Amino acid sequence: MTSMIPAPRELPPGRHAEIRAALRRDMNRRRLRFAPIITAVAALSVIGLVAFFVPWRPEAAPAVLPPPAPIPATPVIPELSPAEQAAIAEGCRESAGAVGKPVLYNYVSTEDTKHALVYTEDTALPCEIDGPNIKYNSGLHGRLPLSWLPGAFAIDHLGASAGGDASYRHPVYRGKLGSELAMGRITPDVARLTLTSGSTTVEAVLANGTFVARILHPTDWSPTGVPSTVIRAYDHDGRLLKTTERSDIYCYATPDGTIITEVREKVDPKTCEPATRWR
Repeated sequence: MTSMIPAPRELPPGRHAEIRAALRRDMNRRRLRFAPIITAVAALSVIGLVAFFVPWRPEAAPAVLPPPAPIPATPVIPELSPAEQAAIAEGCRESAGAVGKPVLYNYVSTEDTKHALVYTEDTALPCEIDGPNIKYNSGLHGRLPLSWLPGAFAIDHLGASAGGDASYRHPVYRGKLGSELAMGRITPDVARLTLTSGSTTVEAVLANGTFVARILHPTDWSPTGVPSTVIRAYDHDGRLLKTTERSDIYCYATPDGTIITEVREKVDPKTCEPATRWR
């Protein structure tokens, strides 16, 4: 016998990868076994709602999604020329009375309505284009910390518009569809985002680090009460990254301790989740 400790031996080629794969499989099995069941549904009534990671829902996400794309230095809208993009951005800025340089990040044109999402340095401009009565009709959400995100996505606009036949006060809007609309920003790992209201779910249009999702309704539709819409974001593997169904995490802070989400009481930034850089 000897008290000498044997010299360490190198593992055979490929053994490190086998051990790592086995550990990952074991961790995944534990997550699935002990993951909580989520039942709470939160009403969306303010901008900047928060949520956090929840178990993957295989029935809601596809098996394979394309890899995420980085935000380009200059946003590109394939169906619009640079001159058209600049005209829309400026028209929406002027309509809202915003200041700063406007940039068009997203554009959706289907049915009878065109929507654009424009940002300045600290302002989100959800904009309707070519309406029956006005060329550009933009809302304004200012003083936003646009460089940072509270998790996988940030809701910069959430609203609803009645159909044109729901009110006789504006006859020029007769025949126009009603709509529920959600707009905002996403992290590069978001490959799919959905908007659900009642039994209807639609896919958002993702472009240049942003999303635009809308549900179109009949011309006599009117919104009632507080919107009960739910937004869910998935990564390129179909895993659920964030959902507005949960609001356990309500505080996100930048590395310098700036809290970017709205909180009602005094909060220590060290207890917040880390915010994600957007631009």
